[in-house]
Amino acid sequence: MHSVKDVGRPVPWSEFSAGSGRLQMAKTVIICGKLFDGLGDTMLGPTEILIEDDTIVEVANSVGRPSGAKVLDLSVVSFRRAGPSTG
Repeated sequence: MHSVKDVGRPVPWSEFSAGSGRLQMAKTVIICGKLFDGLGDTMLGPTEILIEDDTIVEVANSVGRPSGAKVLDLSVVSFRRAGPSTG
């Protein structure tokens, strides 16, 4: 079984998604390429999110790297809209 590793570097998405699907979160930093926060009408980016246990505690350009934090880099993940191609 794979899990997010505390190796001091971003963990590839494939290593996370291949696991049980449950992220054991003590402290986790999520690196986002862009983020829509719903407070405005524009995308923010680059953005990082710091989660402690099950609570978002900070959203900023950089949240640092707390001791022992897992790092999940989603900035390299691309999402495609499902549906028919338009061209």
